[in-house]
Amino acid sequence: MKKAIGILGGGLAGLSTAYFLDKSAYNVTILEKEAKCGGLLRAFVHEGFHFEFGGHILFSKDQEILEFILSMLGENKIQRYRNNKIYFKGRYIKYPFENELSKLALRDNLACLFYYLANKLKKKRLPKNFGEFLYYHFGKGITEQYLWPYNEKIWNINPALMSLEWAKDRLPLPPTRDVIKSSLGIKSEGYKHQLYFYYPRAGGVQALPDSFLAKNLEAGVKVITNFAVTGIRRQDGRYLVSGPDRELAFDQLVMAMPVHNFFKVWPEAPAAVMSALNSLRYNSLAVVMLGIKRDQLTDKFAVYFPDKSLVFHRVCFNKFLSESMCPPGTSVVQAEITTNPGDGVHDLSDHDLISQVTAGLARENIIKPEEVITAKVERTEYAYMVPQLDHEQNKKIVYDYFLSQNLPAVGRFAEFEYLNMDAVITHAKKLAATLNQAS
Repeated sequence: MKKAIGILGGGLAGLSTAYFLDKSAYNVTILEKEAKCGGLLRAFVHEGFHFEFGGHILFSKDQEILEFILSMLGENKIQRYRNNKIYFKGRYIKYPFENELSKLALRDNLACLFYYLANKLKKKRLPKNFGEFLYYHFGKGITEQYLWPYNEKIWNINPALMSLEWAKDRLPLPPTRDVIKSSLGIKSEGYKHQLYFYYPRAGGVQALPDSFLAKNLEAGVKVITNFAVTGIRRQDGRYLVSGPDRELAFDQLVMAMPVHNFFKVWPEAPAAVMSALNSLRYNSLAVVMLGIKRDQLTDKFAVYFPDKSLVFHRVCFNKFLSESMCPPGTSVVQAEITTNPGDGVHDLSDHDLISQVTAGLARENIIKPEEVITAKVERTEYAYMVPQLDHEQNKKIVYDYFLSQNLPAVGRFAEFEYLNMDAVITHAKKLAATLNQAS
């Protein structure tokens, strides 16, 4: 007899786990609280302008996973060359910062190179936090001019209060020769694994979860949307999951929803686990979309803004990805703003956020206020997990408890790990393989 398995969350993690599960062994049901699946990959359309929760692009160091992702999209894909910049003191510097130091003012360029090379020669103790990691590997110049202010802005926390384990994979270290070449004006490239990336030709990044959803439905997976879980209890070896209008029974659960939300409906956790959970910090995100009445706004995709006087940390120009992202003769701007309760930004009204973004972009001569023909704000509570110094020990307490309860977790905010799309799919595939073997 097939086992009933319930997947709590219909984001990429839940959808891809369902895809890889053996349908001859499991009756699979996905429970999604929103009206549509997709999680952080949900796309929004407002008056013909497309925008998303961030600048999502498709790339991977794992060629097998990349090919799988592209196969899910079929013919609905295009390839783009990364043209991302950092807006620094009125200049556009190629991303990553250390790969175009020659575009800085001479004084800034020399300071970055001098401190970088001097840093290589002096004896240093190993870094103990993310802030020290930046100084240790990049020196005072690059760190203080760009890396520290930008990271403090996007993480909404002092980098010295963050752990460093996560950074080793997410922040590749440039070869010394490339930094020297960069200072001299000789072309070099960083983050080469994402220099060329893919994106859906139509439908925005939502096309990827939509493709998983379609294949799951074809395979007999049941998907219930608008199902906000209100309670979970165990009875006679089964899990009883309550929602808005019914209670469903499962032999096995997969937690693909934010871990903090899970514990709001799971009443059994010990005090030590709840204490550890409450120490796991995360950031929220507000995305401001501006529809612009100008055909060619820029040749760039994403621009990073370390300047603290600007409310946004990154701006994406989605028409770079596909002409289908906005009506003919227009452009679309997507500004990302990290927020937390009490930071002075989190509780701003949509109107105030739109006003601040418009004024900031106009101040830097990127748009003109009179060009804005429509605007929309979307917010998500869970955007970035924040790896604080005690992150790993608190996370271990929480996930040791999950193991003891036979509750597997998958996905960025279910695992509370900073995962890109390719890693989410990899984790889902591994989890499904484990569950298939156990069936």
